[in-house]
Amino acid sequence: MPQKRRALQLKLSLLMLSFVALAACGSLKPAQSRAANGSRAVHRVTVTIRINSEIGDTFAPPPVAASPKLTAQQAWAAYTKVNRSYRTSVIPSNMTVHIGLFTLPLGPSGPGGAEAYAVHNQLVYGFSWHRCPISTNPRVKKLPPNPCIEWNFLSANTGRQLLQTWQM
Repeated sequence: MPQKRRALQLKLSLLMLSFVALAACGSLKPAQSRAANGSRAVHRVTVTIRINSEIGDTFAPPPVAASPKLTAQQAWAAYTKVNRSYRTSVIPSNMTVHIGLFTLPLGPSGPGGAEAYAVHNQLVYGFSWHRCPISTNPRVKKLPPNPCIEWNFLSANTGRQLLQTWQM
């Protein structure tokens, strides 16, 4: 009888653990799929992306339990209230939306060369699309087709822009 009781307790424990794991994974599920209201799909960053090796800014996977205060659409709408160059607050169709941790180092500072950061492991939405900066070199007649990715990083909690840059 004690063995049956232990086996039952083990099964119940595993069942409870499964529910906890599903609940934890489910916390980002709405952000990863297309919502019924037409908002864009959001992709979790799965490997660390080095945006600019000269600067050292990175976009890394978020914690499994990450819970942004805003949806990607809400963050974008907050951003377009400040940056009025967009005609609408709807995320443009040519953009891909990601969620992850953004880090932007300022460089070594202080005694011992300790690293200083403008942003360090902040939960953000990264909006990306293919576009290159325009060349001001008169000898450059034509750039290669879409070799660059432009990124716009917005706080996932406030919609405040942290950085807009290119990954080449």
